Amino acid sequence: RLRKPIQYLTNISSLVLVYPVFLLLTSGIGEVPSLLLISAYSVLLMCNNAVIQVMLLEAFPRQHRATCISTIASLGTTIFGGFCPVIVAWMVGVTGNAMAPSWYLLAVMCLSLFALVLFPDSLKRLRSIESRGRCSVAVARCLADPAASSRRLDGTLE
Repeated sequence: RLRKPIQYLTNISSLVLVYPVFLLLTSGIGEVPSLLLISAYSVLLMCNNAVIQVMLLEAFPRQHRATCISTIASLGTTIFGGFCPVIVAWMVGVTGNAMAPSWYLLAVMCLSLFALVLFPDSLKRLRSIESRGRCSVAVARCLADPAASSRRLDGTLE
């Protein structure tokens, strides 16, 4: 599964590129280059969206997915999106530096990267479910390895 590696790649790329992108945008490079730069950066961030949705779907039991994902989306949008203009305006006002929004974005991206490190891998979660006895060994093996459905519990092929 390539979910976490894709997340690491896009998060670290975004983290590395955010300051240079803001530096170019604040230096007055013109409208067309600015739009192209913003578009390219947005494409990088969009590579994350599908992976995030799948990871969140897998993180919660089926009966609680809608509630959990909507709560996470609402809180994330409120905290990081809703307060963003106030925080960034305050940062620019206090520092007098037009690059202050990049610092806010860098801090939020570091927080996101830290959360990704703590987010469990699917195989680890399957093993913990298997060890707690919440599902049978055969079901856990089948979920972890699709080819396992053609094997018996002793490992021999059917």
